[in-house]
Amino acid sequence: MFLTIGKDFFEKYKLKSVLTNEYPLTREQALETIVSTISDGVFVGTTGFLSRELSELREKLNHKPNMDFLTVGSMGYASSIALGVALN
Repeated sequence: MFLTIGKDFFEKYKLKSVLTNEYPLTREQALETIVSTISDGVFVGTTGFLSRELSELREKLNHKPNMDFLTVGSMGYASSIALGVALN
């Protein structure tokens, strides 16, 4: 089943406000706080940016480089992979 809509069917919409980051930490700062606190933990990275940052952070903190599972491109499976890692 499909629906065909003609050009200019919907009226123009202007955003009413721009979202701002209300959190005091950036993603990188939060990741560094977690990884430096749990140095011997195994992390499952979900996206390209997070996985690269995690890898760089492990190197910066002189942690073992093989402690993480980087699932670049399959973030929908990260929780299932993390469960499998946790069970083993």
